[in-house]
Amino acid sequence: MSKSKVSSMGIKPAQEIDELRRQVFEPERPEESPQVGNRRMSGIVDFLPDATMVINQNGIVIAWNHAMERLTGVPAEAMLGKGDYEYALPFYGKRRPMLIDLVLHPDAAQAVQSQYTVVNSENEFHYAEGYAPGMPSGEDAHFYATASVLRDPAGHIIGAIECLRDHTRRKRLEEELARSERQYRNLVDNSPVGIYRTTVEGEYRLANQAMADIFGYGGIEELLRTNSNLFYADPEERKNILAMLRRNGRITNHAVEFVTRQGDIRNIILSASLDENAISGVCIDVTGHKLAMEENQKLQLQLMRAQKMEALGTLAGGIAHDFNNILMGIQGNTEMSIKDLAPDDVHRARLEKIEELVESGARLTQQLLGFACGGKYEIVTIDINALLEKSASMFNRAGKEIAIAMTLEDPIWAVDADQGQIEQVFLNVLINAAQAMPGGGDIFLETRNVVRSSADVLPHGVSPGRFIMISVADTGAGMDEKTLERIFDPFFTTKGPGRGTGLGLASAYGIVKNHGGYITVQSSPGRGTTFTIHLPASVNEITTAGNPPEKALRGHETILVVDDEQSIAAVTKDILENLGYRVITAGSGQEAVSLYMEYGSQIDLVVLDMIMPGMSGEKTFESLASIDGGVKVILASGYSLDDQTRRILMRGCQGFIQKPFRIHEISRKIREVLDGNTV
Repeated sequence: MSKSKVSSMGIKPAQEIDELRRQVFEPERPEESPQVGNRRMSGIVDFLPDATMVINQNGIVIAWNHAMERLTGVPAEAMLGKGDYEYALPFYGKRRPMLIDLVLHPDAAQAVQSQYTVVNSENEFHYAEGYAPGMPSGEDAHFYATASVLRDPAGHIIGAIECLRDHTRRKRLEEELARSERQYRNLVDNSPVGIYRTTVEGEYRLANQAMADIFGYGGIEELLRTNSNLFYADPEERKNILAMLRRNGRITNHAVEFVTRQGDIRNIILSASLDENAISGVCIDVTGHKLAMEENQKLQLQLMRAQKMEALGTLAGGIAHDFNNILMGIQGNTEMSIKDLAPDDVHRARLEKIEELVESGARLTQQLLGFACGGKYEIVTIDINALLEKSASMFNRAGKEIAIAMTLEDPIWAVDADQGQIEQVFLNVLINAAQAMPGGGDIFLETRNVVRSSADVLPHGVSPGRFIMISVADTGAGMDEKTLERIFDPFFTTKGPGRGTGLGLASAYGIVKNHGGYITVQSSPGRGTTFTIHLPASVNEITTAGNPPEKALRGHETILVVDDEQSIAAVTKDILENLGYRVITAGSGQEAVSLYMEYGSQIDLVVLDMIMPGMSGEKTFESLASIDGGVKVILASGYSLDDQTRRILMRGCQGFIQKPFRIHEISRKIREVLDGNTV
């Protein structure tokens, strides 16, 4: 310990000891004896506030003041006149040299100095900081000590004096402060949030590693050499924060954007206080949390859209089913009427026009069903690249001033799909892109084999795994957020009245969804639009589907037609009888079961409506199968092939046909089932 430090802690300075010498050793009368001088010294020493002892040149204690008595618990009477290091016993429990002995015996410096934490000397004064492990009070003690020689008026050394000040409490406070500082430092250093202290001008005075991490610095020292003003994404924000601190003294949970050393934006929650010219605060990096919140909001929005689309799909499917039943009646009667007319009959052209309108209506309901439940009929394993190239070629024939660029992965995984429906999806998306570029533009088509995780497909309600990704991007006008929210809604269109039904993209959405995939769209005004389609990959080999002939096939077997719509049952009966079949009709599932129990051995085939009140088509099929395990059934519905229909087909039902159907279509399906060539 340096002299200045010891003096600052209150140890007797040299001039005070010199004054003590003068008072003790300058006799008031020449004839005064040394004993009188000793008594005078003891009296003076007793009034000193520090614990003080004096020994003569022989090491005998000649003064032991009241402060020393309080420190050691040893009265002066028990110590005065004692030698042989007796005065060390209260401090160390054994006889040993102390600082006072160093004054009289400089050659004992090594032995003395080893007993103290710090020993410094200046002329005849010695300063030390020591530790006494076994004081009579039962507690360890820390003290400061000052010792010096005592000389008579002639300058001869006649003894030594030592003053002690107990600073145990102060030492413990210092240790507690140091421990607190270490704990504080550990807390700051290991905190997961950024902790800092800067001047008002932005110069760092303190920062922890988390603060350095936030701003992209490898270490704290590097950060401390920078100015905090550099990190604000908006320089005006720094001024606003400083103004708030000066006005209120603090800010709490203030959102601010910082720029890292690498130029990345970090979202920070800042709390700080102003103390004179220093700003202290904490920074919580919520960038990841904010991104997670934004992603969660996107997922919630996607889920809400999916739920809305499902509800709209149910409504659209119901409308399409009922409308198809109506079209079935019109289609059947029209086709039967045309069949009975001569080629030059005046009414034939009018009926053929009705037939064209029915087909147009059927296409409209097909789009509705495409949105509602996909409209899948015949599933084959197809090559998406070939189908996309075909769709692009058909689209180009329309004469649009649009350039199409394709980047197709080869080989591409196969897909199990209804080729006609997927082709319709591609055409609808391409048409949408063209309509967004009335003055021409570019379309970029891309296919890739991808693998999507559970997290990727969670918002879309499909199973994770291998997918073929098809991307259709245009350079058109783009869409705003409000339009994007409704882009797949049925009957929603941005085109004027009479320029579109708003079913194209809705149909594409439903078809893709019913194929176990999903379709998404990204767009913003002026930046074009990108549709991204994911379809599950197949493990099967690619197949080729042929076009069946349109010739009506005849037969002679007995057929039970089951339909709750009397008009449809009647026209179906008329069609089948015209083809040579014997027909029995039933208006409900219960009636069909009763008739089968009565005529089962005579009935070769059942044409069964799926949607009926009371006993549904599924329940009716189960009852018929329980009567005759070999019953042959064709399901007929205004809906497309859905999950319920597929369940029945898997239980042994032989075929499915969608209303409205043409004569050649029902004739071919009947022969496939009766002849054992079901598809």
